[in-house]
Amino acid sequence: SLHDAIANRGSLSPKETCRIGIAIADALEVLHTRPLIHGSIRPDRVWLTLQGEAILLRDPSGPPVSPLVAVSSGAHSTWFDQLDSPEAYAAPEFVNPEQACTQSTDLYSLGCLLFRLAAGRVPMQGNSVGETLAAHRSHTPPELAAAIEQGESGDALYRVIAFAMAKNPAARFATAAQLASALRATLPLLPDAPEPKPANL
Repeated sequence: SLHDAIANRGSLSPKETCRIGIAIADALEVLHTRPLIHGSIRPDRVWLTLQGEAILLRDPSGPPVSPLVAVSSGAHSTWFDQLDSPEAYAAPEFVNPEQACTQSTDLYSLGCLLFRLAAGRVPMQGNSVGETLAAHRSHTPPELAAAIEQGESGDALYRVIAFAMAKNPAARFATAAQLASALRATLPLLPDAPEPKPANL
């Protein structure tokens, strides 16, 4: 699983991250046109083939529910083992426990997953489910803030992720196909390996 891959490596290269994002966005577009909602896009829901291709898995046991409902009701105990915390990949709308899973919340979750692959950490983390969901509503990771502030000179991959993770659903990509298209346009601009971090002085 992708969960195991990043547990061993920490983060992936920008190009690896982008390719995985394209594959998942393409899979989401197929789901969304049926129309079906995924509802739980996380590393433990993605398998990698021996060739490095990403396959998005969807729990067939029932309709998706919000992370808050899943954790409080035990509904997360479904067909798949849960290896990643749902709230770490949850859209800000889920602070409302009655919020339904939508195409837009799927895109936000995919943005969170791509951030996890690129940065080596989840974008939001709190001491409880509620704190983490509140962070999704109020906090922007510095990598995303810098990419937006710098405009065209900013990190191309983080700019795409920032739009996928916009706090306002109306500001996100309208469809998974749009997100896939943005990632395809970004792929040739990316290095094969992460940028080296400066040594602490």
